[in-house]
Amino acid sequence: MEDDEWFVLMVVLLFGGIGWYHWLALTVQVSALGSRVLDRLVLLLLPVGLGWMLTLVMRQLADIYVQTYVIYQVFYVVMGLTWAIGIAGILPWLMGIGQREDVLERRNSAALPALCGALIGGTFTFAGANIGDGPGWWVVVFCSLLSTGTWLALWLWGESRFGWRDAIVIDRDPATSWRLAGLLVGSGLILGGSVAGDWEGTTEAIASWLWLGSLVIPLGVVAWMMEPRLQLSKGQSSRPALDCGILPGGLYVVLAMALLSWVGG
Repeated sequence: MEDDEWFVLMVVLLFGGIGWYHWLALTVQVSALGSRVLDRLVLLLLPVGLGWMLTLVMRQLADIYVQTYVIYQVFYVVMGLTWAIGIAGILPWLMGIGQREDVLERRNSAALPALCGALIGGTFTFAGANIGDGPGWWVVVFCSLLSTGTWLALWLWGESRFGWRDAIVIDRDPATSWRLAGLLVGSGLILGGSVAGDWEGTTEAIASWLWLGSLVIPLGVVAWMMEPRLQLSKGQSSRPALDCGILPGGLYVVLAMALLSWVGG
């Protein structure tokens, strides 16, 4: 590895290590306040799942140089995990949903699917930037900024239209949380795919991001049609999690995968 790569590795190890240590320690320490054991277990296993997913990408889909050398796999997996914990860090003040405030301290299990969907979807936006051959880590960061920035902007737009945060944080509606999780994962898949592929230059990368990233439009149209019908109505405290949450959320993910497969095929 070059000197700049060692420097970046040390930086992401420092910030990622601090971030995930805080995440894990907080999950264990707040257990005494009565948060559900299953919720805490999911929070503890989430970074393991994200690391496993990133490892698969680095070993099978990344630059051939990354696939060949374990040190580069470690480099980009650590960078991806740091990217994910960075997203987790901005969620409480940007989106109003957080690990500590909602899932642990307020024992709001309804927030867990949305939180996990956010970290998984955000990790997809980073993982896609690692697919294909490229000249170095700065290309991964550039493409990840494009995909993750768009993903966050779309989330903010959807929040302004559909008010997911209040339904999850105040009403504690698990159906809304599952739908949001599906949308975040689905849009993360699409936007991660929009920056995947061999690096051919900045112009080409932006063109691919604009073209493939536009696949979130039909996903957004479906959400725009479905969300008003599935939201809580006045006087309701919750809706069936399966019919109004898990199944529609799964539909969003399947639709995103179908769109990517259709364009890629």
